[in-house]
Amino acid sequence: MNVKKNIRTVFFCCLIITGSTPCFSQLEVDAGKDTTYCLNSDQGTMYLENAVIKNGVEPYTIAWECKVPKGLYSYYTASDLLNDTTALEPQIRSTFGGKIKYVLNVTDSENNYAKDSIYVRFSSYIYLTGYHVYEVNKGDSVLFYDSPIIGGIGPLTYHWEPTIGLTNPDTLVTWCKTDSLTEWWTAYDVVATDSCGCASDPNRGYEVRINPTGSEELELGIVNGLNIRQEGTKIYFNNPHRLKAHITLYDLNGAICSFFDITNDHLEIANKLDSNGVYVVKISVGELTESSKFIKL
Repeated sequence: MNVKKNIRTVFFCCLIITGSTPCFSQLEVDAGKDTTYCLNSDQGTMYLENAVIKNGVEPYTIAWECKVPKGLYSYYTASDLLNDTTALEPQIRSTFGGKIKYVLNVTDSENNYAKDSIYVRFSSYIYLTGYHVYEVNKGDSVLFYDSPIIGGIGPLTYHWEPTIGLTNPDTLVTWCKTDSLTEWWTAYDVVATDSCGCASDPNRGYEVRINPTGSEELELGIVNGLNIRQEGTKIYFNNPHRLKAHITLYDLNGAICSFFDITNDHLEIANKLDSNGVYVVKISVGELTESSKFIKL
């Protein structure tokens, strides 16, 4: 028996060497390259892409796995995050911060097994609603030092728009030289870009307002004294004698949204603007003019 077995073994090996019988190489799996997805409002459908199976004998049995902590003793698995854990290129349906390790397990019809892994990161940003407002004299300098954007995969780089008046618009910390400004009111937005090249949406960081002098007050319309304040959907201001008040509403880009005259000390904003958001109201009563931000909810 041993002699016959050895003869069959040698004969089988010879057949393989001479190419007279099929011969399959070792099963190999490549899950693809580590990937970073930039998450934003325009993000399309995401997939685990470019996985490759080499050699082996079809059909293959595919199983993706991962383990993401969601509590002290609980985890999200691949079935929670992918639409189909048995597909070679499944759709990603849930994202998390940080880095996720996905493991691709493959078994062929001859029960040969191989696996490979890929790391996937998701870059996203959080936008803060508050921003800095400076009212300064012409020629003064304002230091930009803070960003209203957090998140991304650090380190982050920054770019300010518009660039007018800035000593370096491509750094977070920069000086704004107001002697270069041509408008009484300039708003600066910042864009952050992370180490993976994922860019944020622009977000308001600073407003610089130039204080007027003399006859410029009425033209520029930023003299204090009306005490503009918002209460719910109404804006109140000082007008005890019920003089005619000229009202102008602007968006944060300085575009006029509406203007009208009233003889009152308040105005209802709910029906004056089409969209919710942050706006600027300028009110002129006699020789007094004042501007202030407000929110339409």
